[in-house]
Amino acid sequence: GIIIASGIFTGISILLGIRGLVRSMDLGYFSIYITFHLGVYILVFILLVYSFITLDR
Repeated sequence: GIIIASGIFTGISILLGIRGLVRSMDLGYFSIYITFHLGVYILVFILLVYSFITLDR
């Protein structure tokens, strides 16, 4: 249950990060901060999915 909950949380965080990235690009600047966090969230999400698949077997 914890893995699923954190997976959903990470998914929401990624969506918010993408929204923030698009907004910052619309304003005319590329935010390194948002890009870094988006990269971290994606990495965590991949690790969660991988561990979930591994535990499922």
